[in-house]
Amino acid sequence: MIRRYKKGDALKVMVQNQQKEEAIFNAQFFDEIVAYSIVDEDEILGVFGFEIKDNIGYCYALIGENIKGKMYEFIKFVRQKIKTEICKNKVDRVLITVKENFDNAKKMAKILGFYEVAKLPLFFNGENYLLYERKE
Repeated sequence: MIRRYKKGDALKVMVQNQQKEEAIFNAQFFDEIVAYSIVDEDEILGVFGFEIKDNIGYCYALIGENIKGKMYEFIKFVRQKIKTEICKNKVDRVLITVKENFDNAKKMAKILGFYEVAKLPLFFNGENYLLYERKE
C-alpha cells in the first residue's frame, strides 16, 4: 500500500547499503516536502518525495532492501506521481541525483524516464554522483 508520508517514515526504511550514509543525513528532509511511503503491514519499504524550486522539479527516494515484490507498485506510483506533478506545477524538467556506484538506483532512474546529464564528482560525503533529468 502507498500512503501519504508520516513524519519519521524515512527513518524506518531499511535502506540498501549504498544509501545508508545518505539516508542518515537526509531522512528528516522528507518530513518537510510532499512525500509518500510504501508500506507492507507496519513495515516502511520506501519513501518518495517531490518538490518544486524555481520551476524545476526535484525527486527524492529511499528504497528499502526488503522492497522486492512491491518494487513494481512503487515504480508505477512514482512514475504517475511525477507526471501528475509536472502537469500540475507546469514544470518542464525534473532532476534526481544517484550515487555513481548504485546500479539499482540508476536502473530505477531510467525506468522512470530519466537520463543522465552530468557527473557530480565528490557530490556528497566524498562520493561521486550522477545527475539525471526528465523533460516533458
